[in-house]
Amino acid sequence: MKPRSLMLTTTRRRLLKRYGFPLFLFAIGGPGSAGPSDSELKEKIRKKRCRILIIDDEPDFRLSLRFKLEEIFAAVVEDVNSGSTAIAAVKSGKRYDLILTDLIMPGKNGMEIFQELQQIDPGLRVVIMSAFTHTEEWNKAAELGATVVEKPISNSFLLQILNEI
Repeated sequence: MKPRSLMLTTTRRRLLKRYGFPLFLFAIGGPGSAGPSDSELKEKIRKKRCRILIIDDEPDFRLSLRFKLEEIFAAVVEDVNSGSTAIAAVKSGKRYDLILTDLIMPGKNGMEIFQELQQIDPGLRVVIMSAFTHTEEWNKAAELGATVVEKPISNSFLLQILNEI
C-alpha cells in the first residue's frame, strides 16, 4: 500500500481535475495556521474522525474547506449547496459532530438553517460563517446565540472548535 502522502483523496483528485493543482489557499499556511506546538492537538482531533457537514452555495469554497478538513484534521466531510438539503439529511437521521453553514445564501439563509437545526437537535454544534462580517445579518446570528466566524476560516479556529467536540 502507498504511504498516505502519495495517495490521492477524492477531494484532491477533484481539485486536480478542475484546476490542475490542489487549492492550498485554504489548506495550508497563512495567518492563523496552527503551529508546531499544536501538533499533538491536531493528532488528537485526527483520531476522533469528526463528522462534519458544510453548507455553502459556493462550490469552490465548499471544495477548499472540505479539502482542508479532510487533509489536516482527518474529518469525514459531506458538503451540500442548500439549507433544505442539509435539514433533510439531519431529519433522516444522519449524525454530525459539526455543521458549518454560510450566512448569506439563496433560499434559506444561515440563521434560518441554524434555527431549524436547533429545533431538530438543540445539542447540535452549528457554526455560521460569512465573508461579510458585522452586517445586520451577522449581528442577528450572534444574537441568536450562534457561533459566527469570518471566511475563510483559520486553522486556529478549526483547531479550537474541533477540539471542543
